[in-house]
Amino acid sequence: MSTPDSGDAALLGQYVTIVNTSRADVNGTVGLCKTFIPEKQRYAIHCCSSLFPPTETIMNLKVENISPAGTMACKMASYKMQAVEGFKDPQMKEAMKAFSLMSNELESFLSAYGLTTRTFLGVVFGLLSVHFYFRGLLKTLILFFLVYYPIMFALPDIRMGRPPMQIIRNIPINITAQVTAATGKSIPVWAVAGVFVLIWGMGAKVLFSPASAAVASRGAVAAADLDKAYAMGFDDGSAGKPYGTSFSASSASADVSFDDSPAAPPAPSSLFNFSNLMSVGLLAKFVFDAGSDGSGGWNPIFIVPNVKANPMKAMVPAFSLYRIFKAFTG
Repeated sequence: MSTPDSGDAALLGQYVTIVNTSRADVNGTVGLCKTFIPEKQRYAIHCCSSLFPPTETIMNLKVENISPAGTMACKMASYKMQAVEGFKDPQMKEAMKAFSLMSNELESFLSAYGLTTRTFLGVVFGLLSVHFYFRGLLKTLILFFLVYYPIMFALPDIRMGRPPMQIIRNIPINITAQVTAATGKSIPVWAVAGVFVLIWGMGAKVLFSPASAAVASRGAVAAADLDKAYAMGFDDGSAGKPYGTSFSASSASADVSFDDSPAAPPAPSSLFNFSNLMSVGLLAKFVFDAGSDGSGGWNPIFIVPNVKANPMKAMVPAFSLYRIFKAFTG
């Protein structure tokens, strides 16, 4: 195959629509002209024949069987071809292989209880939907991650059928092993365990905290007062009293002013709210990174030199430190 300079190869590198072939299932397909075969006067058209997973099909067609594709068709075809190229990546292939293995293991595990993967995922989706309806999106996402990540880190021990307490104790060890394998740096197990407990505790604190009381705006309060004033005026008219009689009586007895609504009181603050816990986490991460010796270890003597080498990294922890100080000083 070659790419000559003749006008016959003018469609190279363009997305085209396949037309006027004898196959009805092929007509209308959009593909990319990648090469031109001069001896046969044909284009090699690369098409995405499947999206799950993306697979590539190559068809050699004459010039009269292709036409330039429209803008929208070009965009859709380019997305499909990008998916094809992405799935050719070795890392993507490994990820898909791991996903397939995990899916098969989940299927075999659930089959022992008379369940299928579809049924299990349907139940999980239903529970998350109910939780989302009653408690909102943020707490639903926190609940998902609080359950999902511990299960993923405990999966090696679950596969081996180890006791529940041993599975829980091995979670920091499994996290350490995965982080070391991914970064090439060894991290102390106690540090991983502390970070895991901190993150899980922060999430649990937010998840199980009661919903704060809704604070009405001043406009809503004023509208409610106006409705009450109309009701009093209607009652005065129905009882034959002069208009406004109930207003003065109500204001004098209950010290209520219908002309001005006081601002809502500020929400009570807590030392252990989500923002303060996030500030503690960011500050702890900064201290850990600043004390790193470059080989996975930690030593406090490296904190000052590392901060001097890159002082801009201290800006975010400075805000965290200010927020923590403000929380304790009121």
